[in-house]
Amino acid sequence: MPMEFHVTVDFNDDLWFAKGRWDESRLREFVRWHARQGIAAIHWIDNGGKAEGYYAPGTWIDALAPASYFFELVPEPLEVVCDEARKLGLRVFSVLKAFDLAIGPPWGSYLPSEQPGVPGIPHVGGVGAGFHWVRDHAECRSELHPKLRHQPRGGPLRTIRLWHENAAAPGAWELWISEDNRTYRRYEGPQTVVNGVRARRTPLFAPAPEERFAEAADCAFVEFGGLDLDAPYVALSVQGESALANTLAGIAELEDAAGAVPFTFGLGPVRRHGQTPDWKTRGIAFDAAYGTPVPGRGWTMEWSGGRTRIEAGKTGWIGFARGRNAHLAGLLEPACPEVRAFVRGRAEHALALGCVGVDLRVTSHTESLDWENYGFNAPVLQAFRARHGVDPATQPFDRGAWRRLRGEFFTQMLREVSGAVRARGGRMLAHLHDLFDRPPEKEALHHMHFDWRAWLAERLLDGGSMNSFAFREPYYAECIRLCRDHGAEPIMTVPMHSADDAAWKAYGFELIDRAGQDGFAAFNIYESAAVMHLEGDGFVETTPSLWSKVRERARP
Repeated sequence: MPMEFHVTVDFNDDLWFAKGRWDESRLREFVRWHARQGIAAIHWIDNGGKAEGYYAPGTWIDALAPASYFFELVPEPLEVVCDEARKLGLRVFSVLKAFDLAIGPPWGSYLPSEQPGVPGIPHVGGVGAGFHWVRDHAECRSELHPKLRHQPRGGPLRTIRLWHENAAAPGAWELWISEDNRTYRRYEGPQTVVNGVRARRTPLFAPAPEERFAEAADCAFVEFGGLDLDAPYVALSVQGESALANTLAGIAELEDAAGAVPFTFGLGPVRRHGQTPDWKTRGIAFDAAYGTPVPGRGWTMEWSGGRTRIEAGKTGWIGFARGRNAHLAGLLEPACPEVRAFVRGRAEHALALGCVGVDLRVTSHTESLDWENYGFNAPVLQAFRARHGVDPATQPFDRGAWRRLRGEFFTQMLREVSGAVRARGGRMLAHLHDLFDRPPEKEALHHMHFDWRAWLAERLLDGGSMNSFAFREPYYAECIRLCRDHGAEPIMTVPMHSADDAAWKAYGFELIDRAGQDGFAAFNIYESAAVMHLEGDGFVETTPSLWSKVRERARP
């Protein structure tokens, strides 16, 4: 059979990039437009409808486009898409994002005072938009290690100390404070600033419950002492130039009258559509990885900031918020049976609306500087103790065994969703990401071992969406072979979200041809908003060369 063309729709972006107002008639024409190009299936990313709360009025999502206006008119857009697609012979798959059900935190968050009456997902420094279910079941999100869950006592800060990695002078710094993480002002209270050099055993990054320190060495510091500082948000900015650099594990200490205070780093400003990022007037994105040397930020991030050397002097400032996020914003923990039931329910809901199947996606927009210290929900701890006789809450433990266990819970979730989908006559797909191609002993996406080979061997999948991969052998060839051996159609899903027409000509066409040569069942264009958009009363091709090729290949 000839290779089909599919398209992924992340309707957030279609709303944002529109130069006209969406309504039901335009949504139906959106489906018809793709049918005319030769698209055989739509992969609709499940952000829910009006009832789920992701598009609540006034949130960060709605600030970029009239989303709330549209969802008043069309409370369940996926139902409309499925209805129109059925008339045209198109298939619709729901892309379930089990780990991506919150959007905005921490870099696009807002304050409760700015959006009164809008429920959201609170986190250090702000509130983010997301599914009501995720907000209401915080205990089902990926949880901080028990050793780190203690919160600040509430007394005023007395000392803030920045440490340089050697004995060179760290320069002059200035103290700023904020009560709401939106407007920062200079601290005018009592303070004594001391620059000096002291022998120190620098803390080394070690995931809880372990602690590690380097050998003693002379390190320079700048210390703000004698403080009487109640504000929950603090920032230090450099005056002039500074050589200050260190790892996040060793760069700072905050103390109150009783000793060390737990805190969260902020290394970049909150970003808002149409506004110039400025931490002093827009706020700080706490526990966000962007703007740091952390490799693979965002949904492909693998490493924690504790391993990262931060050149704070070059950045010019560094932020601190008291306390830590007890749970990551949008990352659900599949070890929780409630999570598996919720995701299964989303799959059943999609089929009831008219989808022919679901596509389980594993990546996430959630960011953190400390991935290794999350994923310690009660069911994970209980299962690990029962299997290995070790308590990860209090004893050093095998990280590879922990990642494997968490991955087994994900496989169990996939097994349950697949059973529910097939029982209703649907097709089960899942993303097969090349980040899976590593043993559990190594750091991994979300610190889970995604055992994709077992999924295929157990025949849990009817199709595998090869997503964000490189032509890296032997993984690429093995993935195609195992899909075929176990009855799962391979689908090439290559994100080219920002690609223009020239990029599609230079690289995208090669991918399309390669997919055809290697026997893929479909080439999935990622995503609709990058290759066409609503303008006025119609739709405009932003990558005309791509659409010419699709029409040529789809209807030779």
